[in-house]
Amino acid sequence: NGNAYSASEVLDDYEEGTWTPGITFGGASVGVTYGGENSGRYTKIGNVVTINAFFVLTAKGSSTGNAFLTGLPFINSDIAGSYAPAALYFNYVSFADFPMGFVPLDVATLDMREITNAGVKTAMADTDFANNSQIIMTITYKV
Repeated sequence: NGNAYSASEVLDDYEEGTWTPGITFGGASVGVTYGGENSGRYTKIGNVVTINAFFVLTAKGSSTGNAFLTGLPFINSDIAGSYAPAALYFNYVSFADFPMGFVPLDVATLDMREITNAGVKTAMADTDFANNSQIIMTITYKV
């Protein structure tokens, strides 16, 4: 029709925003505190969201158990095959050979794992973190 775009090509769902990342151990965050850098940003286009986060612990608190990054701005899709792996950068966090994380179906948390060279996968836990741990992450998933 001579236009640079047609109505079917116009984005009908675009959103940018911020979110606040957090961490829990065993589902709790008793005594967890963060430094000045505790921020997240997201861009949502249609049913796909890309999120980024950076945070620094000043105290990991007293909660124990498996580690989860919380506060994701959207719940992951519940459609089979929608598991979403994350790109992670850790500082002052111990792990076996390779850290990894993913968002399970139908939740708004990142499950943090570690995997050995032999392929043994275990959950990361409070014992892997220090009072000054830092995490930078990016993930894209369907909502």
